[in-house]
Amino acid sequence: MIIVILGGFFLLSFREEKKSKLRQNKNIEFVTVGIPRPLAETRDYNVIFKELKEAGINGFLGSFLYQEVPEPKSLGYEADFLPPCTADMPSLKALRENQIQLLIPADVLYTPGNMPPIDQDPLKQLLACVGRNSVMGVLSYDEPVWNRIPLEAPRLLYKRVKEVDPSLPVFMVQAPLPAAADITEANYYFSEIKKYNLYADVIGFDVYPIPTNVALLSTPYTKGKLATDYKALLSDYLKWLKENAAGKPFFIALQAFSYDDLGTKGMGVSTVQSKKPTAVELADMIEIAKNNGVSYIAWFGPSYLTKEDMLFWQEVLASTKAFFAREQGAQ
Repeated sequence: MIIVILGGFFLLSFREEKKSKLRQNKNIEFVTVGIPRPLAETRDYNVIFKELKEAGINGFLGSFLYQEVPEPKSLGYEADFLPPCTADMPSLKALRENQIQLLIPADVLYTPGNMPPIDQDPLKQLLACVGRNSVMGVLSYDEPVWNRIPLEAPRLLYKRVKEVDPSLPVFMVQAPLPAAADITEANYYFSEIKKYNLYADVIGFDVYPIPTNVALLSTPYTKGKLATDYKALLSDYLKWLKENAAGKPFFIALQAFSYDDLGTKGMGVSTVQSKKPTAVELADMIEIAKNNGVSYIAWFGPSYLTKEDMLFWQEVLASTKAFFAREQGAQ
């Protein structure tokens, strides 16, 4: 109220203060990109979000994709977290009541490079339904450099998000480098990522390293050489983010699935019997991320999990909960 009375100067100062706090945040926020299919099919979001909250997960991206190759398939429940919407939709009520924040995927709101009129903007509509306090941010177009999305598209998206609500952070995730790349390709790839990251407030990579002989990844520093140690692989990407964040917070999307959950076709390598991360590996990945200064950790892949994988899902939740228990014990 005081800011409104005193006018634009203090409003600008308030926004700059919020931006500063965003950059200086040392507390890690956990996000899950989807939930296991058996849970999703219940659509009992009160139970679902209560379980997430108890594990220390505060963010949710509503992906219900359960098959990726040879063709993507989804349960279709993304609509529970998208416009057209009302504030009293059960999914959104459960979100608010359990103090979970929505991470909104731009891919399903906007066609790259084509923004609707501001008075018809889907983000504006969704914010009115969800409430600003229950929105973590907007996730820009997925892996834009790897997917060859023109730079103008994330620039226009960033501009639109700030028009709708300047306080809303834009997240951007980039793909890791395949081991097949050569040094010239690697240098070009990471130089392009820097350009795209200008149009995000929080930058990151999605790195799914287990097992490394299936992931077949290189790093910003090994530039085409196959990474054979998942700890070193993660550390390299986090080191690069820290060195190139320019003061912005950064995040990492971690592996909560196995490659054979994606299907054996289209991966370019046999995924048969490729394992899920163990409890030790889950804990290792979290600790590596924490030690390298991330502000957010996203668990990717839960939507691929079936009823046979529910014990693994409990291990993912337990690893998150155990992290906070260790942090509290260290204080």
